[in-house]
Amino acid sequence: MKPHPIADGLLLPTAKHIVRVMIEEEYVNKLNNMYISLDTVHMRIADISSDILDQMIQEMKSSTLPIFSIQLDESKDVENGSFIGKSTKFNGNIFVACAYMVM
Repeated sequence: MKPHPIADGLLLPTAKHIVRVMIEEEYVNKLNNMYISLDTVHMRIADISSDILDQMIQEMKSSTLPIFSIQLDESKDVENGSFIGKSTKFNGNIFVACAYMVM
């Protein structure tokens, strides 16, 4: 497993500084043994994404007025490549999702 570059380079040193200032040096040494891998971060992001999708589907199903729209648009980029853009709008708590597929 590869270490996560942002966690190792930015978050861990910041966490160590906070622990050193607010608690004591003994607990900083415990943070040295902590390992955050790319796989762990990827799994957490996938879990969060799945949870948001489940919440959105539940919100749309339980809405008294199921008002939503889906829009597809074909376009070309500067290199003359085609792509399809998809927008989804839900008028519950105002949800907007966009996705692009390169053709």
